[in-house]
Parts: sequence; C-alpha cells; structure tokens
Amino acid sequence: MTRAVRSWTAGSDRRNTVLTGVLLLLLLLAGGALRYTGLNWDDFTFLHPDERFLTDVVSSIGGGLRSTEATEELRSGHVARCMERYPERGGTGPYFDTECSTLNPHNVGKGLYVYGTLPLFLARAAGDQLTQITGDSSHSSFYGLHLVWRGLSALAETAIILVVFLIGVTLLDRRAALLAAGLYSVVVLSIQQAHFGTVDAITNLCCALGLLFAARVWKAGRLSDHALFGLVCGCALASRINVAPLAGLVLLAPLPTLVGHWRSGHPTGDLARKAGVGLVAAGLLTLLTFRVLNPYAFSGPGFFWPDAQSALAGGPR
Repeated sequence: MTRAVRSWTAGSDRRNTVLTGVLLLLLLLAGGALRYTGLNWDDFTFLHPDERFLTDVVSSIGGGLRSTEATEELRSGHVARCMERYPERGGTGPYFDTECSTLNPHNVGKGLYVYGTLPLFLARAAGDQLTQITGDSSHSSFYGLHLVWRGLSALAETAIILVVFLIGVTLLDRRAALLAAGLYSVVVLSIQQAHFGTVDAITNLCCALGLLFAARVWKAGRLSDHALFGLVCGCALASRINVAPLAGLVLLAPLPTLVGHWRSGHPTGDLARKAGVGLVAAGLLTLLTFRVLNPYAFSGPGFFWPDAQSALAGGPR
C-alpha cells in the first residue's frame, strides 16, 4: 500500500512538472509573439528619437577616429596623440584605450552618448553576425541596425517571462510562478519596450536576473548565487549606471536569516562569515564585469589600475 501511494505521488509530481513546463512554454510563445509582432512598426521612418540616436551611434562605432573635444585645438591634439601611439592603425587604439578606441562613441563623433556600452556592443555584434550570415550589409548600417536592436529587445523582454517564473518558484511555488509569468507576458510596458532599439529592455533583463539571484541568496546563501548576482549586476551597470541601487539587494538578502538565527539564540558566526565571503565575491565580480563591459568609464589605456574619469562615459542621461 505504501509503495502504491509513493508511486502515485511520484507520478502526480511528474504530471505536474510536465503540465507546468507546457504552460510555461505556452506563456513564452504567447509573450514572444506579442513582443516580436510588428517590430518594423514605423516602416523605416525612425520615429523614436532615442532609438534614432542610438542607431546612429551603434552604426558608427568601429569606424575612423573623430574626436569630440570642445575646441579644434583639443581635437587636433587628441588625434595627434592617438596617431603617435598607434601609427600603423591610423590612430585606432585597442579595446581598453578610452582615448583612442573607436568602439568608444566619444571617439567617433558621438560625444552626447551617455548610456552604458553593453547594449551598444550586443547590437553591433548581432548586426555584424547577421551581415556575415546573410550577406546583407544593411544589418550593420543605420538603415537596418535598429531592427536588429529591436529584435534583441524583444528577446530580452521575452526572457524576463522565464525569469519572473523562476523568481516565483524561488519565493513561493509553481502556481504563483505561473501566475506571475502569465501577468508579465501581457504587461503593456514590456511589450512596448520590446519594440524599441534602446538600452532599456537589456537593462531590464539584467535587473530581473539580479532579483532572481538575490532571492536565491536569501533562500540558500550559496556562493555561486552571490557570484551570479555580481555578474548580472555588473551587466546592468554596464547598460545604465543609474540602476546602481540594484547592488543593495545582495547586501540585504542575508539579513533575514542572520537576524532570525540571532533572535532564536543560534550562533551566527558561520553564517556571517559565509555571507561576508559571498558579498566580497559579488562585489568583485560586479566591478570586474563593469570594467570589461563598460570600459570607457575609465581612462585606461591598460586594464589594471585605471583612473576613474570625473564623469562616467556610461552614466545616466
């Protein structure tokens, strides 16, 4: 009898898991359809001003050096220094050289660029890859990159449906997780942002992942979850620096467990040390990820011990 009950329970759990997977897949398909339908909504007329500017920037990086210093004398000096440093490359510096890299929007005539560089690099990499696959150079040009970027935004917002489900499973149960994912799949603002080639959807995905790993830190406090939080937090900051308060979540996550043990009279030394190691790992990975993915927030030209600029290149608008 006990064996039969266990077998029925195991079978019921499998059926529930399969049903949950099917429902989640349907939500992802429905949410993805809403986000991918009508991506060329303006029929190449570039009606979104921020998107138009960002498309101009992303199609310009990697080109020739064009200084955006305030005066002609400063511009000439800028170009001269880079030509002296990299004569064989026409003044084009490597990735981490803020002054001479042409992946820095400020070095290709786009001095007003104030966002992080991660979404910029992702859009350009996707456009270049599509150009290689299809042979259609429009994917890497001003007249096609906005559609590539909108596709990335739609992908990011669709992925958040899955992340919302995982947050729900971590904090509550599968039914609550499916309800939350279902609600997010039809959120109008998410669908709207999926149709714009801007930094917002990619930043939103990074922040959602940050919430997920912060919740997992709260539940289990594993070092791997601290590290993953640091990784996605660095990605979020490399997209928009004004999401910096996200970092505070990993500081708050261990507190309920620590306070609970303290109030119940249990020793908290091991938990505190474990949390401390996790916080150090999260902080270091956040800084490292930000350094790699938003390199022009630092003066360079080397990777180690860069001097921070007075104004972050990827700061908020």
